[in-house]
Amino acid sequence: MSNNKKLGMIYEQVYQKLKARSNNVLTLERGRLYGIISEILGESNFESRKERTKAICNELNINSNSFLNDDFQIVEQLLSEVFTERQVSFKIVPRSVKNFASQVIVGFNNHVSSNSEEDSMKWLVVAACMLVGVYACLQYLTQKKPEQGRRSSAPPQPSTPEVKTPPIPAELCLVVPASEVSDLIHSPDLKGDRLKELVNSASYFLCSSSKEKIENIEKNLDSTNEIIPVDSLKDVYIRISIEDGREMIDKTIRYEIKTNLKDSQTYQIKKLNCLRTLSGLESFIRI
Repeated sequence: MSNNKKLGMIYEQVYQKLKARSNNVLTLERGRLYGIISEILGESNFESRKERTKAICNELNINSNSFLNDDFQIVEQLLSEVFTERQVSFKIVPRSVKNFASQVIVGFNNHVSSNSEEDSMKWLVVAACMLVGVYACLQYLTQKKPEQGRRSSAPPQPSTPEVKTPPIPAELCLVVPASEVSDLIHSPDLKGDRLKELVNSASYFLCSSSKEKIENIEKNLDSTNEIIPVDSLKDVYIRISIEDGREMIDKTIRYEIKTNLKDSQTYQIKKLNCLRTLSGLESFIRI
């Protein structure tokens, strides 16, 4: 039996098990993809903290309150970005994997024209199964290096004084919905855990050690001094000073920014302005 058929059988079994459960997440009005991922990870219980589900869904902007069409758009975008030559060198990807990825993409592209809701749900389950692997990747990225073997029996050598590298200040710039920052209008700073929430909700981000670069970018932004509206999706630009941004500078993945923010540390807000348009954001990383 080919690997493709084996994978297909696994996904079919997952689908049938989801369908058979009393709390059938395949029929949720909202947050269906979120619910499927939560169920596969064993975190669908109401009392569960859903830590693994949140680790995946927060990173990929999967919402527990989204409509089904929104779920399909997210999956289509993720598949297109992961399985294209722009993102992955297909020379190193086995042909079976390329073929399977192509089948998944085609399946999603055709789901709208399909007359079978069941077919659409099966493709959504396939995507959820693939995305569950994101959690293992995130765990791998945060693993500490294991200790190297047993301790040597040789006499201890004089320790070399630790050389501390000087901090590298940086500026973290985000574009977020106004509803996410309306509570910060009169705040000169914010805690790291709150800043992580802003990074999660950002549609654009940029971290640089060059103030001159940031100031030149800000000159080209279409910003205003109007009062930031509460509960609005209007785009807002916020710049935060980072005392030591050594591990964040020029990063292109949101996860790398968040892992280097300390929850208890205080970060200073330098700018907070509404944007008329998204003009001038060409240097930013779009999420």
